[in-house]
Amino acid sequence: NKGIDVVAAGASHDRERKYLPIRFPIRKGLNGVRIPLIHSSNKDILKSISSIEVLKKYRLIQHHLWSDTAVLESSGFNVIKSGYYEGMFFMLEKKRGDYFPRSILEIGEEYETYKHLNIEIEQHTLIYYKTAYYFYVNKKNIELASDIKFGFESALKDGSFEHIFVKYNSYAINLLRQNERKVFKLINPLLPDKTPIHRKELWFDPILIEENRK
Repeated sequence: NKGIDVVAAGASHDRERKYLPIRFPIRKGLNGVRIPLIHSSNKDILKSISSIEVLKKYRLIQHHLWSDTAVLESSGFNVIKSGYYEGMFFMLEKKRGDYFPRSILEIGEEYETYKHLNIEIEQHTLIYYKTAYYFYVNKKNIELASDIKFGFESALKDGSFEHIFVKYNSYAINLLRQNERKVFKLINPLLPDKTPIHRKELWFDPILIEENRK
């Protein structure tokens, strides 16, 4: 309440306690759709994995402060932590981890930036867990929250939200459609109870893409 009216951030129990969320996932959950970066010499390291229990044995790299780390650890994954963002790509180059799962919203740009380190986008695997990215306002700003929600729902109804979503996320969507991938679905314990997961029209579900291939 000091000059900023709206903040965009991931859904969490702590943020819902502090702020008033507009529970409309503006990224349709794409930030929870994750594809591994791997070392170029290990391009098929995950190709034959068919069970999540086997996948958990491989070492994955994550930042120790990221919420994704908590999600992955809660599912029993073997997480190698770092406190340095750029350093994680060098860890992958040195094979101090087997893979580095990245959101499909990030992986394209990161690959272009760090491909000189002998890393590439893995072609066979996808890790997926529900995440929500909301707009938040001050808890007392009920009128603004109502206006934003009305705008989102109107845009969803007339198709303009989907048009904007596809326009700005076409790379990520096309990346999903390029290869048939084994989808490993996890539970996100950090997701607040009031997340509208029952509203299928609000989410982009990568599992449906894989099922439609069959």
